[in-house]
This record gives sequence, structure tokens and C-alpha cells, in this order.
Amino acid sequence: MLKLYFKGSMKTADKPTRDKQKKAAYDRAYRKVHADRRRVAKRAYREAHAEEIAAHKSAYAKAHPEKSRERLRRWNEVHPYSEHPDNPETARVYRHKRRAREIGGGSWTAAEWQTLKQQLGYRCVGCWKTEAELKLLGRKLVPDHIVSVAKWPKGQPGLNDITNIQPLCHGKGGCNNKKHDKCKDFLIS
Repeated sequence: MLKLYFKGSMKTADKPTRDKQKKAAYDRAYRKVHADRRRVAKRAYREAHAEEIAAHKSAYAKAHPEKSRERLRRWNEVHPYSEHPDNPETARVYRHKRRAREIGGGSWTAAEWQTLKQQLGYRCVGCWKTEAELKLLGRKLVPDHIVSVAKWPKGQPGLNDITNIQPLCHGKGGCNNKKHDKCKDFLIS
């Protein structure tokens, strides 16, 4: 019900449907023309109310676990983190960081991984073959935890640090496959 004002008195009347359609069309056009302004305002609101929004999302997820899981499943179908054709290193770092968060913390970046590989001459520290040689053998250079993730005590922080990472070859007959979950530092041993 919309309230209409006529000569100082207030009357209530239903506006015809066509007026609602005009209003909806006007609103769509306004949002389209002022999209940048609306985007900035939304971002400012989200930044100013970040804690409230996070608390609301968390409460909703706890109250509606099935809906939250379904929404996450649909999002993952559209945004699969494991498929980064432009930068597979980013996907690898993401997977390691996620697993480390689940187990106990620590992190390293793709840039740190690239630096470590460069410092070691882009070689596997187990067999000392270069990435080019490994590619010919059908293997690839992957980050490996010196102290295995499988052996970490729950809640022990910092073991997913770049200082606990070594480059090993992975694939048929690769050093990472042979090492499995043993704690072995190829640079020291």
C-alpha cells in the first residue's frame, strides 16, 4: 500500500500495476547508470561492517548447514582452485596452505617457492635432475615437506613454513613418491 497525500489529508490507495512496472524499470536504469557509485558504497559498507557481516554469515552457516554446503559446492564447481592453467604454482600453494590451516598453521607463498627453486638451480634435491630433465621423464618438481604433514602433531604451528619445504620430483619413480611420508631432508643427509 502506498500512501498518497491530497490537500493535506492522507488517503491510502493501491497504485496500478503499471506504476510498479515503471518504478522497477526506473530502478533498473538508475542502478545501471550509477553502478560505479553503488559499487564504491557497497565496498565502503562492507569494510566498515566487516565484523558484523562475518558474524552474520557464520551464524547463518551454523543455522543452515545444508544450504551452506550446497552453496559452497556450487561455488567450487564454478571456481575449481585446482585448475589454474595460467599458474599451477598458485593452485599448489593454495592446496598446501589449506591443508596446513586444517592441521595447525604456517604458510608460504608462490614467490617463496619460486625463490627456493631458483636457489637450488631448479633441481630435485633427491636426484639433482633439472626441471627440463624431469619433464622428459614425465615428472615435475613439487614442494615437499621435510617434516611430513602426516607426522605433524595436531596444533603444532609453523611447520608449513618455507624452511620446511624442499623441491622433489613427482611422478613415476620420483623422489617424492619414494620418500612418501618419511621425515628426510635431502640437503642435509
